[in-house]
Amino acid sequence: MNKLFFFIASLLLFSCEKEIEYEGEGKAPVLVLDGILVNHSDPMVKLSRSVFFLSNSSPSNTVISDASVTLTNIDSGTEYVLTSSGNGYYHGSDPITPNTRYRIEASRQGYETISSETTTVNDVVLSAIDSSSIPNQFNRLFFVNYKFTDPQENNFYAVKLSVERENTYYDNSMNVIDIDTTLVSEYINSTDPSYAFGYGETAFFNDYSFNGEYKIFSTQFYNYTYFTQEAEETNRIIGYSATLLNLSEDTYKYFKSIDKNQPFDPFSDPVNTHTNVKNGLGIFGSVSSSIVEL
Repeated sequence: MNKLFFFIASLLLFSCEKEIEYEGEGKAPVLVLDGILVNHSDPMVKLSRSVFFLSNSSPSNTVISDASVTLTNIDSGTEYVLTSSGNGYYHGSDPITPNTRYRIEASRQGYETISSETTTVNDVVLSAIDSSSIPNQFNRLFFVNYKFTDPQENNFYAVKLSVERENTYYDNSMNVIDIDTTLVSEYINSTDPSYAFGYGETAFFNDYSFNGEYKIFSTQFYNYTYFTQEAEETNRIIGYSATLLNLSEDTYKYFKSIDKNQPFDPFSDPVNTHTNVKNGLGIFGSVSSSIVEL
């Protein structure tokens, strides 16, 4: 009954269309910043312009590659201009320092100058990972635990997992045809109470329930075995590359708002994407990265 109702509701929603001429004024475009500083790495940000929702502009025409972009280390007073490398990207050559205040400013003729400030996060080290698995008839459920010590402050985290697989291909007589290895990013899930949401292949959580403590954050994913008519393809996991990200609060809120803007319910209301950019849109945030391989 519920499926029938949803099917009928979908027909009503998508088949009852009427062209309505928009008579209002479109919003003037503003500069949009995509700038997340990574500790110990050279800064790289991307600049584009906003597009009115009824505009015919394509996303490829929104990049801004001829703006003036400056980055300032507020604590040291050092200021330098980021260099445009085309396609909307701007690079610097001074590695980002943890626990430091930074300010960015971008200007281009025809747009309001935008600016934002952030304090970079401290490094949080992923000390170790371990793994286990449970088999069933068609696949195997794998668990990977992330182990680290949480600093005594409010922290926001994300974890990613790349899996190295050895794939063996057989013919109908079970003779080996080929063996190769691949490194694949997994869509991981978690039943940990601190888990908040997932975006793409990344799981996000916070330290509200374990602030200042040693933490083991457990994730899981399935490894499937595929069968074809001509050959049997089997794969086994031979290694992991696990990443722990410590995010600034603005960065965490930004990804959380993007996740909420992608609902499966066609009747749900849109959510404003989190922004901390003055006179424009976007994110100026910070992240640290720690990687352990197994």
